[in-house]
Amino acid sequence: MPLEDLLDLSCGYRAGARDCPVSKTESMPSALEGERFDAVKGIVGRIAHDFNNLLTPLLAYPPLIRNDLPEGSCGASLLDVIEKTAQDMLHITRQLLELSGHGEYEFHLADLNEIVERTAAEAGAAAAAAGVTIQKQLSTPIPHVSACAERVVLALRNVLRNAFEAMPRGGEIVIATREQTVGGENAGPDAPAPGRYVVVDVCDRGEGVPVDLGRRIFEPFVSTRRSAERRGAGLGLSVAYRIVRDHGGYIAFAAREGGGTVFSLFFPVAEGAGSAARQTDARSEEAAQPQRSDPAPTACDRNRILIVDDETNIIRLFRMILLQEIPDLIADMASRGGEALRIFESGHHAVVLMDIRMPDMDGLSCFEEMQKICAARRWEMPAVIFCTGFSVPPAVRQIINGDSKHALLAKPVSREQLVQTVRARLFA
Repeated sequence: MPLEDLLDLSCGYRAGARDCPVSKTESMPSALEGERFDAVKGIVGRIAHDFNNLLTPLLAYPPLIRNDLPEGSCGASLLDVIEKTAQDMLHITRQLLELSGHGEYEFHLADLNEIVERTAAEAGAAAAAAGVTIQKQLSTPIPHVSACAERVVLALRNVLRNAFEAMPRGGEIVIATREQTVGGENAGPDAPAPGRYVVVDVCDRGEGVPVDLGRRIFEPFVSTRRSAERRGAGLGLSVAYRIVRDHGGYIAFAAREGGGTVFSLFFPVAEGAGSAARQTDARSEEAAQPQRSDPAPTACDRNRILIVDDETNIIRLFRMILLQEIPDLIADMASRGGEALRIFESGHHAVVLMDIRMPDMDGLSCFEEMQKICAARRWEMPAVIFCTGFSVPPAVRQIINGDSKHALLAKPVSREQLVQTVRARLFA
């Protein structure tokens, strides 16, 4: 079926048209760009951080317990339920963190056709379970956009998931790409800015968006499903909206003739450079400056690491896992930045595994103080593995990008990630 016929919408919107009559589609209420939405972002960001800390032991302990249980035991099957539930909770916290909008992301030239192919492939199992087939109608060639591919995949995945849930009896979903020019006559608070866009259309034959929801569909915690049918937290479309807007784009939906809905994600065509400018501040620039190093600094103690986190359960968990997996390891612990510095001065650890957000001294400040200690004593600087369940400050990203011996782990951290990252730096 030709794409133009496939996207024949009752509102008058047709794929391939030069201009989009956005006044007949629904989009995010502009009120959510103000104080109300800012308040939501602050709250959900903090919730996501706290939940990621709580999920770390829930995801890490079941494999440890399972090793001590007989194969096929009832206890092992119950652990499977715990792990599955924790993974579902992790999905929600990641949506919350994305919605908070505090993250820093790198943008590069991207081919949306490739991103659609990847998203469709990853969604294959979920589509089969829902009795849904995914058809792709991709325009070629298609201009590049400036994008963070991982975030665009998440946005498309969320829109697809919404489409799956709108089709409880299964059916066909079409994902299409096209280029469209939006003219100035469509300018307004609920319209994309004039210019060239690559548009991704996700077309379903579901039950449509309830009339009473309308413009509220992109609000956090709003779902198109009735309470008894709801499977998620109502965050998927609001997160997709946030991601598209962070890319300088626009998201809209409209009813399809014959039933169903089309969600259209507009991404501006990249002009010139393919990466977005990253925010920096004075602290970021200072952290990125190369440190003076002595020609022959005193080497670190290769068998000693320092674990720093204000959550004592996480410290003990990380220590237990690392002592089990790495022979002859000495693992010191600290729950505050100041305490960590005192222990570091007496130990000169090879690796410091450190939380970023801590009460008295954050991880970045602690890192900078360790740099001063090492410079004053002519010590080798340890490898610092920053660990966080929240967004990553630009200065920390610059540290990691500036020296490959430093690293970042996102909470909740799996056993394999933890051991592999620490071991690689101990024995580098």
